[in-house]
Amino acid sequence: MFPAGFKALGLGKVVGVPTMAAVIGTGSYTLLDGSAIRTPGSGVWTVTGQNMENYGVPPDVYVDNTPEDFLKGRDAQILRAVEVLKTDLASPRKSTSQQQ
Repeated sequence: MFPAGFKALGLGKVVGVPTMAAVIGTGSYTLLDGSAIRTPGSGVWTVTGQNMENYGVPPDVYVDNTPEDFLKGRDAQILRAVEVLKTDLASPRKSTSQQQ
């Protein structure tokens, strides 16, 4: 949900892989035999009406950490996010009147 809101508000770029897309809130109910059942209780939608369940928010910049990255103790997503941020900070900014 956070990346969808971040993108909708134009706060910056999302770097990484699509989100998991599991946002339904559930409740648990105990049955007479002692077992339990979980049922959906709440859902989440974006301001445009997109149901967030089964919708992985796509990143602006796709970067996946590979098994090789893990073995080397490297986080390719963080490294790429820093590069993107540096590039964005170095580019000329629009004034508030130009953004609207």
